[in-house]
Amino acid sequence: MLHGVIMAGGRGERFWPYGLRRRPKQFLDLFGGGSLLQHTARRIEPLVPWERMWVVTTADYADAVRAQLPSLPFDHVLVEPEGKNTAPCLALALAHLRHRAGLPGGDVMAVLPADHWIRDEEGFRALLADAVAVARDSGELVTLGIEPTGPETGYGYIQVGPELGRAPGGHRFRRVERFVEKPSRERAEAMLAQGGYLWNSGMFIWRLDALEEAFRRYLPEVAEVLPRLGGPDTPELYARMPAVSIDVGVMEKADRVLVLPASIGWSDVGHWAAVGDLLPRDGDGNAGRGTHVAIDSRGCVVFDGEADGQAAGGGHVVVTIGVEDLVVVRTAHATLVCPRDRVQDVREAVRRLELMGRTDVL
Repeated sequence: MLHGVIMAGGRGERFWPYGLRRRPKQFLDLFGGGSLLQHTARRIEPLVPWERMWVVTTADYADAVRAQLPSLPFDHVLVEPEGKNTAPCLALALAHLRHRAGLPGGDVMAVLPADHWIRDEEGFRALLADAVAVARDSGELVTLGIEPTGPETGYGYIQVGPELGRAPGGHRFRRVERFVEKPSRERAEAMLAQGGYLWNSGMFIWRLDALEEAFRRYLPEVAEVLPRLGGPDTPELYARMPAVSIDVGVMEKADRVLVLPASIGWSDVGHWAAVGDLLPRDGDGNAGRGTHVAIDSRGCVVFDGEADGQAAGGGHVVVTIGVEDLVVVRTAHATLVCPRDRVQDVREAVRRLELMGRTDVL
């Protein structure tokens, strides 16, 4: 039996001013048709019905999750006492599935971040079905690796070994040699030239008993509290767990990890420039939402957070003249203007506004 666990607790400050602390990235409609969280749930629904879907988040966002996913059973929103990275998050999910719901260890958990984008949804589901088969039959930890399209420095990488076999649907799987932290530009270019590297997607598939055993081996302080997580002393137990990612705490230490390479139009949508790369562009490479009049402007991302959907016509107008590679994000409370290559500094803008006491725009 397959269960889907969606991690939806991130703050997502890089999408200010459209994204706010009360409405972080996973709850934003960036591409039309619903939020990233809603797209994630719908993407797996053909394989994982609502009664086998779980969302882990913090108390600040539990109501928003339930509002955006009304078909999700009320008690399938698992609330963390505090945000402590992805290893405690998945320990809470495992505790509910194994010790609260009493599910068998041979059941499979697919772990998905709530705030990623996948263009080829049908291809993704076929890949996920094969990953589930590999995890179920091998009993090993399985991840999805993205075939790189360039020397991206914002992603971690996976170095892979030779092909070990093919899953029932035809997808090949390989042994993971090692995980590589986010590299410099030069290192990323060298890895792509060498070959044998994939982007780390942050999506994981494993049997429940395989994850439990991994916690026992690599994070015993987490395994120790698992049987009691989800009960009345959860806040105290959570405080005792290390604030570590599942990548660092388990995956980088594990000696038997498999990866299925994928080309599915994946992005972690990490900043405004990534949004521009995923939206339709005009002949000059401009992309965005709302009405944008571009005069001698190229490579700009212009996003009107007050626009209804992506259709142009009516409402606010943004005009750019003689500019290149600019990001403009407009909302009712603030406007962001920055070069595309400075979008990572949006976090610094949030920090400075906080120091100014302008929490009203955060």
